[in-house]
Amino acid sequence: MFKMRALILKIISLVVFGLAVSIASANNDSDLIKRFDQNQYSPIKYGLKEVVFKARVDGLESSIKERYALTKLNDPHFVVYWMSPGRVEIEVMGLPKGFDALKQELKKIIYERLEYVVPQDLSGRLRGYNFQATKLKNSDVLLKGKDETHSKAISQINLVFAADSTLKSMKTYSPSGSQIAVFKSEQKPWSHSKNVVTQVVVEGVTGIQKTTVDTSINYIAKDGFGVPQSVRTNTKVEAMTNKEGAQSSTIKSEITMSDYQINTGVAQKFFMGRDGN
Repeated sequence: MFKMRALILKIISLVVFGLAVSIASANNDSDLIKRFDQNQYSPIKYGLKEVVFKARVDGLESSIKERYALTKLNDPHFVVYWMSPGRVEIEVMGLPKGFDALKQELKKIIYERLEYVVPQDLSGRLRGYNFQATKLKNSDVLLKGKDETHSKAISQINLVFAADSTLKSMKTYSPSGSQIAVFKSEQKPWSHSKNVVTQVVVEGVTGIQKTTVDTSINYIAKDGFGVPQSVRTNTKVEAMTNKEGAQSSTIKSEITMSDYQINTGVAQKFFMGRDGN
């Protein structure tokens, strides 16, 4: 189960809204990126300075007990602290002392989903690729970016935007294979007529293995902001062979977020304590 989660994280890290890949726009195409950012909801734009919340991973306790033969766990969960402009700390609660490697591994599960809580502008991530725009027949716009330095893990990335600047898909190419992510966005009563990502479907092929990760995000309104209540992921891994009965596996996971404390000073106090002030 932990190996599967590691695979999920590797795939999700290439998705724009959990992006670990750096991309860039040529100057003549930057207006499209800016329009996309302007049309995307982010609580930072509406006064979010800090947030603290708890996160729980469905089935985590049983997975830890099975892997480490532990019997005494006290409701394993996470407490997440975020403070502008981007300071983050994740505490793993309910585990015995020690187990530092496990705690670091678990933190990654939450960190990769933090983008849904505090989305960052796409333009702030754009480094190192040159893009060229092509208008498609259906009025969509394709931004095709290439790494001209030949030094990056991702050699090419294609972004498809709708006529209203909504990001529809992203496809990446690397020596190990290709991946495509398809996005669904909608407006919410609290999103100030801005778009909110509600679903991301990522399909990747590495060798003869095909992996499909379908992530759905459910939101709630809290103190005038929109924040995730749950992130549900359905992952299917299958072998691409012509043989009957080819192996495949599916795993479902859910992360719930709760007990949000927004702009209360709790995160600031926490970080000041960490800094010794």
